[in-house]
Amino acid sequence: MKKHAAKLFHTLKFNIRPLLYFEFLYRIFGLFIVFPFFTVLFYLSIPLAGYDYVTNVQIVDYVFKPTTMLILLLMLIVLGIYVVIEMCFLNVLFHFSLIEEKVTLRDLLGIGTRTVLRLAKRYKIVSIVPAIILFVTIELAHVSQLATFMKIPDYVFDYIESLAWFPYLLGVSIPVLIVLFLESVYANHLMIFDHVSFRSLMKGHRMMLKGSRIRLVFEFVVLNVLLNIVFFLFYGLSIMLVAGFIALTRGQTVVLAYLLTALHSIYVIVGFVSTMLLFPINFALISVWFHEKRIGDFRKVFDLPHVLRRIRLPFRPKVFKRTIIFFAFVLVFVNGVTVYAWINEARAPVQILNYPRIIAHRGSSEAAPENTLSAIELGLEEGADAIEFDVRLTKDGVPVLMHDRTLLRTTDARDVIYVEDVTYQELIDRDAGSWHSEQYAGERVPTLEEALLLIQGRAKAYVELKVESDVLESEVIRLIETYDLIDEVNVLSFKSRQLRRIKALNEDVETTLLMSAFLGDVGVLVDYEHVDHFAFDIRFALDNQSIIQTLQEENRTVYVYTANTITYIERATELGVDGIITDRVITAREASYGMKVSEGLTRLLEELFRI
Repeated sequence: MKKHAAKLFHTLKFNIRPLLYFEFLYRIFGLFIVFPFFTVLFYLSIPLAGYDYVTNVQIVDYVFKPTTMLILLLMLIVLGIYVVIEMCFLNVLFHFSLIEEKVTLRDLLGIGTRTVLRLAKRYKIVSIVPAIILFVTIELAHVSQLATFMKIPDYVFDYIESLAWFPYLLGVSIPVLIVLFLESVYANHLMIFDHVSFRSLMKGHRMMLKGSRIRLVFEFVVLNVLLNIVFFLFYGLSIMLVAGFIALTRGQTVVLAYLLTALHSIYVIVGFVSTMLLFPINFALISVWFHEKRIGDFRKVFDLPHVLRRIRLPFRPKVFKRTIIFFAFVLVFVNGVTVYAWINEARAPVQILNYPRIIAHRGSSEAAPENTLSAIELGLEEGADAIEFDVRLTKDGVPVLMHDRTLLRTTDARDVIYVEDVTYQELIDRDAGSWHSEQYAGERVPTLEEALLLIQGRAKAYVELKVESDVLESEVIRLIETYDLIDEVNVLSFKSRQLRRIKALNEDVETTLLMSAFLGDVGVLVDYEHVDHFAFDIRFALDNQSIIQTLQEENRTVYVYTANTITYIERATELGVDGIITDRVITAREASYGMKVSEGLTRLLEELFRI
């Protein structure tokens, strides 16, 4: 073990520069070529399976659809090709490291390309089988550990428990995978070095494994345990650094909420870095094993030029560099659009991949006076995905933020004064903050225009129309169009006919129908062409989950209001709603995002960062 550890370190270090360059470039290639291709296939699989949107209830049926299975098989083949290409290049690189010959990146690209073409010509699709087995074994050892940080949804556990044969399958699959790993561990090396038939290759493979299987498994396990420890420490350090950055830029009170939101992104970044290291390190160990078995004729069997610096590529170096740069730029630009669109998409077509949007109800209305600029600003600082507020018209036709019909509850008015009976100039003299706390004394009632400009570019505005008025509707549309806010505003109303008028004024404006209850055929709601989204009272939604599911199956977005308790927030998240309208932004984000994190990690983060 100690001897192999020293040899492994030497193998990785000897040509470390071309190794790091190649791994970085190859991961970038995967990110901008393979990943977008997988994304396209994933999106294609959903309509081919007969769905517009796959809810959690439908996920199992979707996976086992014949079209989905075929696309998954295609993805597996593409992944196998991607991995076997990497293995060929690493094989070349580690070969020269083991015989202590320096190699440049240019040399590696030239020799590696020839190796890939020769392997594909002789072994064709068979060459990807050992590549997939090796990749799955290595990545499973890592992902299964990091996955302990994530919480598996209850419905997945319920489905697994319903399968009586699953424990037996799991019990068999692990030893089978270990056996497959061992019986194919040298396959890629032998394909490159020996050029014999597949049957002869496997016969030679068994001879090489004789008497060493237990030792190989032991060394493989020890190496990956150590690597997992390193990556766990890296993951923990990343969390601490992100937490520190949030505390410095956003304040201590929002650290836990923001951190739970960022955990998935941290996991992806750590995963990206780890795959750059995990596979090459493990493959280097396999190369050390192989070199030990074939040390007598290791140079001879590698049918490639030994004088690396005399290798001539069929193009000039300058042309080669310029061509690579040009195509790299084109690929990054074209495929970067796909990656960016996927990352920034508000709603994935599969429910299990989504988190509910946290929408600040009348701003952060528990901590600040509702429907004021202070409440809106606080909601933005607390990380709300959107800000909801109410709009009414003054006597002189100015849209202002106000929930109640009168000024009595949320201003310093002592008599019943209706909003529609005062001018805007009279309204701005009112104190709209001291009723909440002295901290907000002097806060005034804002206009719709002020609220939209404060939110613009920072979150989405959910504008609830509290009165039916042609003047109000026209003014709302005018402001949206004037400030180019079509993609940043969602107009809400309890009146379906009002939303129909909004769509008549501008069909591109998003609309949401608010509903405290519903009786009748849900198909009627599905057929509402003037309604883009629906928002239900949280109690009604929890008691009528089939309505929510039907609307989502028809690719309609569903929100709930007003969820302020942790129980309501967690149940809404379990239900799979697309958004939660709440007075308590931080609590909602902590409760909702915390549900997809393991209880142990959640408790640890709460102890460290909740104040």
